Amino acid sequence: MKKILIAIYNLYAGGAQKSLISFLNTIPQDKYSIDLFLLNKDGLFLSQVPNFVNIIEGDKEFQSIHHSLFDIKFFSYQNISLWGKSFISRLQSKRQKNLHQEQAHWATWKTNVKSLPKEYDCAIGYVEGVMNYFVIDKIRAKHKILWIHNVYDSLYYNPSFDFDYFNQADYVATMSESGVKSLQKNFPSLKSKFIVLENISNGSLIKNLAKEPIKEKEFADFEGLKLLSIGRLMDQKNYPLAIATATELRRRNIKFIWYVIGEGFDRPILEDLIRKESLEDCFKMIGLRSNPYQYMQIANIIVMTSKFEGRSIALDEAKIMNKLIVTTNYASATGVVTNEETGLICTMTPEAIADGICKLSSDKILATHIISQLRAKNWDNTNEIEKYYAAIENTY
Repeated sequence: MKKILIAIYNLYAGGAQKSLISFLNTIPQDKYSIDLFLLNKDGLFLSQVPNFVNIIEGDKEFQSIHHSLFDIKFFSYQNISLWGKSFISRLQSKRQKNLHQEQAHWATWKTNVKSLPKEYDCAIGYVEGVMNYFVIDKIRAKHKILWIHNVYDSLYYNPSFDFDYFNQADYVATMSESGVKSLQKNFPSLKSKFIVLENISNGSLIKNLAKEPIKEKEFADFEGLKLLSIGRLMDQKNYPLAIATATELRRRNIKFIWYVIGEGFDRPILEDLIRKESLEDCFKMIGLRSNPYQYMQIANIIVMTSKFEGRSIALDEAKIMNKLIVTTNYASATGVVTNEETGLICTMTPEAIADGICKLSSDKILATHIISQLRAKNWDNTNEIEKYYAAIENTY
């Protein structure tokens, strides 16, 4: 049985994490011997890792790369030299102005990171940044796969730094053709290494989970328009635009409630915006949920306000559930949604998104047409697993 190593920061909610969990739960348990390296062994999806997967946790020295120097809970259990190393590495990182933070972290910290003792048939860095660099520099494997879960141009990484790492990999995977094109533009001499591996969406699993009732009666029993957004509370997801859209909907006297599933560093900023717009009663960030499908099931419209996406798992899953979708016109949106056929694609303004929401809620002919188009196709793509196997076997 071939030995596989997969590396990712943690299993907090996020697109890369959800993609990994779908992959691990689709692969037969006797296919490979899998070690899962987690920099921090925690997160919403940790309980969903299959029993046959062996979890390895990063040591405290490695973990300190992504811990705040003011994280007393973490550093109180360490000696002062570790805090000192972290402080010095951050000073060094700040001096490297031409590098992305992840690149600067690795450049200054990698000598302190230990290599794993085991040798693998294939090692996979499942998310861009330090995990990719770790797989190349610190893992012994016959084949290596790196992952970019967004359009590379949108990440603002330094291509000169990444070139050496991508060049050492057998494949660099991304989730959409637009993602491949972005990589090929930045690394024209490495074109043959870039491949598309779509996030696996298991239709039967999603539909079964969607049957579970939610605890929030205000959403379940609401008699107006029920809107739902899913994604981390971060700049990429552009929630200030969603809040501005909510303000516009209220100005139009639309009766609605808008739930946001997700967590992130931008929560305080977004909470301030919600208060300033007096939207506390209708725009609610409910935090993380291990089962978002039960909320999708009763929502009228799924709304995506992102500035960019590699490929939105939330929208792929919304299509499996035959839900109406309104999304912004980020670069890869047309690879997921066909305008007025499987959803609506709008420009990134509150007025345009509000127009799309109002159109789907009032134009019954259009809404019926979109739902019929969604129902006409099986959006489950568990057969994508064969491409994953081909990449692992180095025969893609």
